[in-house]
Amino acid sequence: MRRVDLSSHRRRPYDIAATLSNEKFYNIEAYERRMDAMRAGEFVPPADEGYDAEADMRAHQNSLKRPAVESESYLDKDQLQELRRVQRERVEVRWIRVLLSGRN
Repeated sequence: MRRVDLSSHRRRPYDIAATLSNEKFYNIEAYERRMDAMRAGEFVPPADEGYDAEADMRAHQNSLKRPAVESESYLDKDQLQELRRVQRERVEVRWIRVLLSGRN
């Protein structure tokens, strides 16, 4: 996990980010079982980290990606070429009108 040095920044109450609370608030039953085992003197395996910031960032980045565009077209190749030609002609006519209107 990457650490950020905040010692050079002035600290204001609203600059402090929220921290993750104690592990018991994530899964109270698991926490109680762990504490009962500790009180009974049993071997207690180390607690899981529980929160993986990198995995959270990857999930967030994946959610921001645009949905896959439908690759199937309802027009065939000739129809698409005709539409492109018509669009190009419209753009050319628009530019000619702009150029001619500027000559006055």
